[in-house]
Amino acid sequence: MDNGDEKPLNSVYEIDGQTYVSVEELFKYLSIPVEDNVDGNINIGNVLNIQIGENKAKLGDNEILLDYEPIIYKAQVYMNSKDLEKVLKDNYNVELLNNKITLEYVGSHGNVKEAFAYEDGAYNAPPIGNKKAYAGSYGFSIIVIGLVLVILKNGKEGKNI
Repeated sequence: MDNGDEKPLNSVYEIDGQTYVSVEELFKYLSIPVEDNVDGNINIGNVLNIQIGENKAKLGDNEILLDYEPIIYKAQVYMNSKDLEKVLKDNYNVELLNNKITLEYVGSHGNVKEAFAYEDGAYNAPPIGNKKAYAGSYGFSIIVIGLVLVILKNGKEGKNI
């Protein structure tokens, strides 16, 4: 999408003459995490915060006045397409036509994902094949097996007396 690729969106709706786009679907495609706190606060990456029923968004230290409030529709959070343009304007030219969104990267920061990405270490699971994890699980298994054998051996010795 960085070079003006098109992406068909499954969750684009026209409500009261305005086009609304699913926040989760769009940012998930951009590999930017969306966290819905179920209290009306939605965090996108670690820099953008929107609230249901509020016409303001917080992008880093800047407050952006939205034309329309983000809404919940069909169990998802939606933003007006014009407001998405405002939020992404430093990084993308946004064009929405016929349920397809075209994003052309125009940002000056190396990558839009860096601007929205979580801080280092957040949400990082240990890599698969981590030797410490394997050694720990094998060590624990050996201890459990040893304890079971000792308990069984003591149980048999108690019956022979």
